[in-house]
Amino acid sequence: MRFGLHLPHLGAPASSAVIRDWAQEAEALGFDSVWVSDHVASPERVASRYPYSDDGAWMLGPDAPWFDALGTLAFVAGATRRVRLGVSVLIVPYRPALVTAKCCATVDVLSHGRLVLGGGAGWMAEEFAALGAPFEERGPRTDDYLRAFRAAWAGAHSYRGPFVEFEGIGCRPLPEGPIPLWVGGTSAAALRRAGRLGDGWHALAVSPERMRASWQRVREHARAAGRDPDRLVLSVRMAERLPANPGAAAAFLRSYADAGAELAVLHLGLTGLTPRQFVEEVVPLLR
Repeated sequence: MRFGLHLPHLGAPASSAVIRDWAQEAEALGFDSVWVSDHVASPERVASRYPYSDDGAWMLGPDAPWFDALGTLAFVAGATRRVRLGVSVLIVPYRPALVTAKCCATVDVLSHGRLVLGGGAGWMAEEFAALGAPFEERGPRTDDYLRAFRAAWAGAHSYRGPFVEFEGIGCRPLPEGPIPLWVGGTSAAALRRAGRLGDGWHALAVSPERMRASWQRVREHARAAGRDPDRLVLSVRMAERLPANPGAAAAFLRSYADAGAELAVLHLGLTGLTPRQFVEEVVPLLR
């Protein structure tokens, strides 16, 4: 199993120095990737149920800083050389498809092909309203936008879908290579989307048992779409606190590796382990 580190680009600790230092340390310590999350506007009141917590409560208020996902990765690209740059996950229908395609290609080229794009349909109706994006159409829009991304990144001058249409235009620069598209989410629609359209499934806050069962459904959807399921990647972002005890942390992560996860994105800011302690005390127990 490989490991990614979620950067502290939101909440009180977030600053350019903190983000840069964490990213550079992650690279020096041999982490596979560094990751950011996506929200644009934080409403004062959120009635929508947050799908990745036990009680459904959202954790940040409107005054908490939250640096833009792709802007943060562009900054990190200039401060690092090797580590991959991931979004867990970009809320695809928040922005016009070509705007997102352009921003992603820019980060990929400036980082020499290091971007990994996790994408999802979103869940917060209040934020959709603030951005003028139709909440009820988020699923089909996400499907169409993902197809439009691929068309733009392949250099196509035209695309016609139910929500995105362009003709006789170019959207440059082109990515250095295919940008991996990992579909995030745990709903039935997200699993279908991952199997039919994604290069992988990016599981969020699930138990190993649920991840294993859902991964089988993703693979079934891929087969039904005529795709090779063995070409898909399974990754997981841990919302749970990683145990501070190295042995317990290793056992916890091993359960996900045994369920098929190839990469785990860690929130080490939520536990007593520093990135260096994780690499020096936990990783050896997994070998």
